[in-house]
Amino acid sequence: MTQVIKQHTENGYYVVLEWVKVDIYKVEVCPCYSNGMCGYPVREMVYPLGEKKKAVATYNRYVRKYCKGL
Repeated sequence: MTQVIKQHTENGYYVVLEWVKVDIYKVEVCPCYSNGMCGYPVREMVYPLGEKKKAVATYNRYVRKYCKGL
């Protein structure tokens, strides 16, 4: 079971911060295509449950890098 905490789509990329049932946070960056489908992750980071602050910081960094300006 996975729960999405934050997500952002812009400039052809989808960035998501998820909480996975095994008590980890996962941050992923996936390319998006014209029909609304997303590909395999370009970047993926995994953090233990106690490091939510680092996971959110990584999410924000990926949004700035991939979505705001290339």
